[in-house]
Amino acid sequence: MKETRRSRFSLLSLILLFTVMFTIFAGPSAAQAKTVKAVEAGKIYKVGKTVYYTHPQYGYIYAYNTKTKKKKKLRGNEGTDWGYTSLIVKGKYIYALLNKSVGSDGGTVDAEIDRISLNGKSRKKLADHTWFGFSMKGSKIYYSKLSGGSNYDGREGGAMCMKLNGKSKKSAAGTRLKRKSSSAVQLSAYGTTSGSTGKYKYSILNGGKVLKRGSKKLYQCEGTDWIPYVQGIDAHGDAVIAKYSYKKSNGMIYCKLVYMDKNGKHKKTLSDYMPVS
Repeated sequence: MKETRRSRFSLLSLILLFTVMFTIFAGPSAAQAKTVKAVEAGKIYKVGKTVYYTHPQYGYIYAYNTKTKKKKKLRGNEGTDWGYTSLIVKGKYIYALLNKSVGSDGGTVDAEIDRISLNGKSRKKLADHTWFGFSMKGSKIYYSKLSGGSNYDGREGGAMCMKLNGKSKKSAAGTRLKRKSSSAVQLSAYGTTSGSTGKYKYSILNGGKVLKRGSKKLYQCEGTDWIPYVQGIDAHGDAVIAKYSYKKSNGMIYCKLVYMDKNGKHKKTLSDYMPVS
């Protein structure tokens, strides 16, 4: 009987020992894995009466004041083909991703994360050679390294995090990022057609002919032809910027960026341009 008990205790001890060793040596994925709810960078971010957004074709950063109905260009595309493609506003700064890929097909892949003053005058590079996106939680920015390089072989590398000033960069391996509900949302007539930002749910219906918030119709395109239509929207909370495609009298296809509030009111054309084919 004593031998049996001793054998059981020895077996239990071995199991516990192997469990501890596995936890230690398995790395962050087993021992330190955690889920972080963070704000994802998007093409629009509203703070108070100001809507900050990136232009989908030129890559400029703009600020639009919903009270004065005036817009201001804060940054250009910094000499790149794609310019700024996503941003988050926190405190006195805009945190933005600068897409440095080369060519319309992104043959040479590269990006960086910049910190820009709210007036657009100062710019500081926080992280170079990054992948195409980042998130923010409190005083930390989460992003991924760029792995590989140019000539189509660039890919997403290891997960990283850093302070808001770009310091204390370290691995974030084992961290699972979960989109915070307050993040901006991007919808497309022929892609993701519905999604939420904050307490508002937006949807694009009927091939882009109708834009809704919940059951409320915000925008209705005229005619039965495929154009005009709402190609897509970017929304943050109660602010919406719709990309509206239409045909001019000369037959050329143009796009308008149209701001509206959550009720489809206070519409303002922010840009009217010919898209690059």
